[in-house]
Amino acid sequence: MSTSNQSKRLYFRSIDGLRLFAAANIVMFHLEQIGGFYDLKGFPWFFRIVKGPAFHATMFFILAGFIFYFLYENKMEAFSFKRFMMARLRLLYPLHAVTSMAMIPFVIMGLDGGDVSQAGKLACSCCVHFGLLFSLVPLGVYSLNTPSWALSAFFFCYLFFAPLMRLMGSIDKRRYAAGFLVACMIPLIVWSFVYAAIDFDKELYLFFHVFAPVRFFEFVAGMALARVYRLNRDRRSMVYSFVNNPWVNNCMIVGLLPLLFWSLGLRGRERPLLSWMSYHVFVVPIYAALIYLFACGRGFLAWIMRLRLVRMLGKCSFYPYLLHIPLISWLCWGLDRWFGYTSFLHSPLNCFLFVLFLYGGSALYAERFSKSRGLRNIGRTTPLSLEQRA
Repeated sequence: MSTSNQSKRLYFRSIDGLRLFAAANIVMFHLEQIGGFYDLKGFPWFFRIVKGPAFHATMFFILAGFIFYFLYENKMEAFSFKRFMMARLRLLYPLHAVTSMAMIPFVIMGLDGGDVSQAGKLACSCCVHFGLLFSLVPLGVYSLNTPSWALSAFFFCYLFFAPLMRLMGSIDKRRYAAGFLVACMIPLIVWSFVYAAIDFDKELYLFFHVFAPVRFFEFVAGMALARVYRLNRDRRSMVYSFVNNPWVNNCMIVGLLPLLFWSLGLRGRERPLLSWMSYHVFVVPIYAALIYLFACGRGFLAWIMRLRLVRMLGKCSFYPYLLHIPLISWLCWGLDRWFGYTSFLHSPLNCFLFVLFLYGGSALYAERFSKSRGLRNIGRTTPLSLEQRA
């Protein structure tokens, strides 16, 4: 870690804004999956972005690896795995537990009261979810709060974080770091062909989609991307100078977005391998490039991402991610049961108001959470605050 130890710790404000747009896309995707935006059927471009979705979990695994690298690049000598894991659990686990419990009644309502095996399956499901194992064994259990699979996969990645940081710190040449980033795509490609070999069995889709040991390589790709960025920045490479020009930075971002939109058109049932790879492989370099460009923080688009409101909503994106399925499930159930209103999600206005409430409430809670724990300047002082900020 010799180069990094002499480097100034970096924090990327525009990345917070990028997290907002990526997380909001996932929320809208899930809303559409359960019947949302029905009244917008006349806008196919909207559904292409939402149903893609254009941004999904792969973005967050790369982002996590990228952010965590810079949070800890100068702190590995004093790194404590126990403190690190306990800090992550304190921050992430309570909401995961609450949102998973909130979905148990819906599972119970669908059970046959006389079938003892179903009760056993529910008990097993609770063990898997509350034990953060869902991304390893998603089959044969009830899905409680489905988005929590990502939390399970993240904790799998955290198990290897310290040795990965030391490995990344030992890479002192940009071409090696870039090669490591490219190599991280190989397991994703191999996994695609493994799934193709079993003819894309629909019953196994969830397993292949969430499997933590494969998602792990997206996290590592983010760390390798961070190492590339650090070496380019410290050595003022031509690449770093080129993309730091505001006009070049904006043009490259604008050029990547249509490419991402075009890749959404590759997804379809008639071409299952191409569809799968466009979702799990082809987007990796696009997401990596977007993260790199926004990390530079140059130009008008990065300025938008750095706006205080955008950043505040982006930093709390974890809360809407875990909350939106339980909240909308209980809301729609209550409206149906007590008012006979079964088309709440059909209205784009209703969906907009729900998302506004979801993010607004999450931002207010996050603000109070940081104040109550003395973390108003979170990410600037103590190692705990750095872990919370991630």
